[in-house]
Amino acid sequence: NVGGLTYDLGIRRDNRNNDFGATGSLFYVANRAEIQLQHNYFDTANLNGPREQISRAVIGSGLVFADGKIGLSRPVQDGFAIVDRHPTLRGKTGEVDPTKFGPRATTDLFGAAVVPDLQSYIPSALYVNVDDLPPGYSLGTGQFVLKAPLYSGYRLEVGSGASFTVLAKTRYADTGEPVALI
Repeated sequence: NVGGLTYDLGIRRDNRNNDFGATGSLFYVANRAEIQLQHNYFDTANLNGPREQISRAVIGSGLVFADGKIGLSRPVQDGFAIVDRHPTLRGKTGEVDPTKFGPRATTDLFGAAVVPDLQSYIPSALYVNVDDLPPGYSLGTGQFVLKAPLYSGYRLEVGSGASFTVLAKTRYADTGEPVALI
């Protein structure tokens, strides 16, 4: 999920040759990229070999296109979905499959949320949550069910322009007092 962080550390010591090695890596899942940092250190002092240090940084991202919409994404696996907000939700934050560990994708400054890891030929549901909805606004089920073919892309839109809220008070014509329970 977005915000996921994994790491590993390793140490190797060979007393016979007085060799020493250490490795470490860090992997972070951002909303639009995956970032991996790795560092290796080797010391072969007994063999009069040099100390060797190797560092590596990898940033993976993707540019996707579906139904006239372009999205910036993490690297795509089998298939992807661009989940965009309806114009009536402009400025609202949308999250796809939100959990306590973070959402699968989210809308941000770069636009629509992109889910880059739809599995092929397996039905999957994408749940969408939009923060701070206007009163009376309905997202409907807030769910999209997809069965993606291999290397497919979808463009989905959450929200609708058919959502209006009317607030009114009903009053008695003769007294102007509010009608109870109406």
